[in-house]
Amino acid sequence: LADGVSLYEIDLAVSLEEFVEKLKTVTFQKSLGSVYDKMLRIAAHAKVIQRLLNMSTPEKVHRAAYLCKCDLVSKMVF
Repeated sequence: LADGVSLYEIDLAVSLEEFVEKLKTVTFQKSLGSVYDKMLRIAAHAKVIQRLLNMSTPEKVHRAAYLCKCDLVSKMVF
């Protein structure tokens, strides 16, 4: 468990926005681009769904979509 705590503490020192930037270096699929590109597609879909369902706010939905893949480049997950 000490290893997990150590990795968690290292990740806390990095902002979520920095993790999002690192997604640009991770290939999702050769023909579909990076995981960052996938996140942008998810954000676009989430915007449409938010408008159709009129739930939450556009800002909160965008933020959730923007951060939805950032854990993939954290020390804990990687």
